[in-house]
Amino acid sequence: MQPKRIAAMVAIVLALAVAGKWAYRSYSLKPQARPAPINTDNYLQQEVEKRLASSGVFTDGKFAVSAHDGTVTLTGTVPAEWKRISAGNIASSTPAVLEVNNLIVVREPEPVVHQVWESGAEQSAVATPKRAKLKGFGRESDSPESQAKDLVAQGNDYLAQKRYRAATNAFRSALNLDPNNYEARSGLQEAQRLR
Repeated sequence: MQPKRIAAMVAIVLALAVAGKWAYRSYSLKPQARPAPINTDNYLQQEVEKRLASSGVFTDGKFAVSAHDGTVTLTGTVPAEWKRISAGNIASSTPAVLEVNNLIVVREPEPVVHQVWESGAEQSAVATPKRAKLKGFGRESDSPESQAKDLVAQGNDYLAQKRYRAATNAFRSALNLDPNNYEARSGLQEAQRLR
């Protein structure tokens, strides 16, 4: 074989070795994807509690969260049905939650009787008020339409956060309370389209 040909082959082999070493180093220096967090029961419980607390809806309810093998159980009391539904929706939209047992009980607050003030001239011999007002009843926020409106707002927030599954659940809950709610129906369609 000719010396020129041998030199050319050696140069090619050296060039391939250098290129291979460079490619290996550049590949091994790239940041590798972090492994997914291990979804232990404790981690899942903390994640659901964190999401419920960050929603700002559950300041007046007393409830607990427990997790076992991907199943989250919600227990306790809240003052309104829509809050119970929302808690279930938030828990079910948490990653790695496979099933939600929503055992939250709705307890209506007891009415507080406020006596109407009367001047001394208007008071009768009997010390009973003419009319009593009940606090907490008859407010607009207790109506199903108002609760549906709150759930639609929550669904729109989930859409903005690109949490389509939670948005779908919120819009469905709103439609259960108010089947004629146009915003809930269109929001549900949007969430399902983006999902």
